[in-house]
Amino acid sequence: MEALAERTVGRFGRVDVLVNAAFPGTHRRNVLDMDAAYLEQWRRTVEIATYGTLLACRHFAPHMVAAGHGSIVNLTSMSSRTGYAGRSDYAAGKAGVHLLSHCLADELGPSGVRVNCVAPGWIASDVLDDWMRARAAAEGVPYEEILARDVNAMALRRIATEEDVARAVLWLASDHSAATTGATIDVNAGHQFT
Repeated sequence: MEALAERTVGRFGRVDVLVNAAFPGTHRRNVLDMDAAYLEQWRRTVEIATYGTLLACRHFAPHMVAAGHGSIVNLTSMSSRTGYAGRSDYAAGKAGVHLLSHCLADELGPSGVRVNCVAPGWIASDVLDDWMRARAAAEGVPYEEILARDVNAMALRRIATEEDVARAVLWLASDHSAATTGATIDVNAGHQFT
């Protein structure tokens, strides 16, 4: 991260925006079913999410502080506030990023650097579609029934898209959000209110 920050500043002369969105894919596993190998994977997953975000902020933020402005946008998740069985690694990693963002907003705010989060919920994708189809098969009901049930649980009666998430990130990165820091924008079509 230190080398990446230096290369970025060397090439572009400054850093205005940092978006942290990396998170390793994992398989669902209940805590009591974790063996030693999966416990290590759990640790690594949380470390990549939280410590990885910390490292990126640690090495990019000084350039923003020196310039007196900047925006850091960290992608968390609806799961950063609500845990689900088998996803403790994901929830813990995203919750760590969520609270790290609050700390950084307080630390960097006096220097003109804003730190916010975007917390997506379910996002329309092949992965979500496959998961819904698996649930439908497990329950012995048509896929359309699962889809309708899930969509009806959302206030906007639709599933958010990648473009919806990107728009929230762009708003937080822009001067349109100049007075916003320490905030989280939920992009979940009203699946969860916070």
